[in-house]
Amino acid sequence: MHFTLHRLNILLSGTETRSIYVNGMIRSLAFGIAGVFIPIFLLENGLPLPGIGLFYVTQYLFFAIFALQNTFFEELLGGIKKMIIAGTACSAIFLATLGRVPVWMSAMLAGAGLGLYWVSVNTDFSLHVRKGKAGSTFGKWTSLASVPALFAPLLGGWLLDVIGFRLVLFISSGILALSLIPFVLSEDIFVRPRRKIREVLGGELSAEFILQGVVFIAFILWPVYIFSTGKDLLVVGGLSVLSSLALILFKYSYGRLADRLSRLALMKAGALLNAVVWVLAMLSEDVVSLSVVSVLLGFTGSLVGTPLFVFFSEYSKKDPLAWMSLREVSLCLGRITAALLFFWFPSFDFAFALAALASVGLAMVKPVHSE
Repeated sequence: MHFTLHRLNILLSGTETRSIYVNGMIRSLAFGIAGVFIPIFLLENGLPLPGIGLFYVTQYLFFAIFALQNTFFEELLGGIKKMIIAGTACSAIFLATLGRVPVWMSAMLAGAGLGLYWVSVNTDFSLHVRKGKAGSTFGKWTSLASVPALFAPLLGGWLLDVIGFRLVLFISSGILALSLIPFVLSEDIFVRPRRKIREVLGGELSAEFILQGVVFIAFILWPVYIFSTGKDLLVVGGLSVLSSLALILFKYSYGRLADRLSRLALMKAGALLNAVVWVLAMLSEDVVSLSVVSVLLGFTGSLVGTPLFVFFSEYSKKDPLAWMSLREVSLCLGRITAALLFFWFPSFDFAFALAALASVGLAMVKPVHSE
C-alpha cells in the first residue's frame, strides 16, 4: 500500500510542471463536460440575455477583487498551492450548487474561485518554467490539458439529454475536486511580492490583456449563439469539440514558434485573423458555416493567446505574484466592459462585432510586456 501511494505521489507531483499538467488535464475535463453549457443553462432557467451579461459582470468583478487580494489570501492560507486548492473548491461548489442558490450568489462564488486559482497557478508556472522555454512549456501544458477535454463537450451534450443539467453539473463538480490531488501531494510555496499590487496596477495597466478580455466574452457566447440557431445540445457539444481539436493541434506548435519567432508578430497576425473570423461568425447559421467558424476560432484564439501569455510569463519572473495579478485584473476589466455592453445591447451580432473591433485593437497596440 505504501509503495502504491509513493508511486502515485511521483506520478502526480514529481515536478512542479507535472503537477500543473495533471491538474490542468483533470480541470479541463470537468469544465469541458459542463462549462460550455453554463450560459445555456442560465438561459433555459429563465435568465434573459441581458441577465447573462450581468451574471458575467458579477463573476469577473469578483474575479478581479479576489485577484487583487491575493497577498492577503496567501498569508491567510499559507502558500499559493493552498490558494489553488481554495479556488478549486469554490469552483466545485459553484458547479454543484448552480440553479440551487440565487444566480448572483453563483456568479460571486465562480468569480472568487477563478480569482484564487488563476493568479496562483500562473504564478507557479512562471516560477518554474525554464528561461527560453516558456513557449514550448506553455504549449505542452495547454495541449495536454485539452486532450482529456477533447470529447468532453460532446459527452456533456449527450449526458444533458440523458440525465439533465443538474446531475451533469454535479458530476463535473466531483471531477473538478479530483484535480486538487497533485497540489495536495506536493510541497507548498510562499511567494512574497516585491511590489504592492496597487503600485503595479497604477504603473502599467495592461491594454493588451484588457482587449483580450473583451474578445473572451464573445467566446463564451458562441455556444449560446449556436444553441439559439435551433441546434440541440449535442450539436453545441460537437462544435465545441471541433474548436478544442483546433486548439490542441495549434497550441503546442505555436508555443514552440513563440520560442523562435517574434511573439509580437504572431500575436498581431492572430488578432487580425480573429477579427475576420468574428465577422464570419455574424454570418453563420447553418451547421457547415458554424463548424468552420468553430475550427477557425480555435486556430486564431490559440495564435493570439499563446504568444501573449508566453512573453508575459517570462516578463513576470521578476515578481510573478504581482504581475500575474496585473494580468488577471486587466483581463477582468476587459471582460466586465464587454459583459456590461452586452447587458445594454443584448445582441449576438453586437458582441461578435465588439470582439472583431477589440481584435483589431489588439493587432495595433504595442504590448508593454513584450520582447
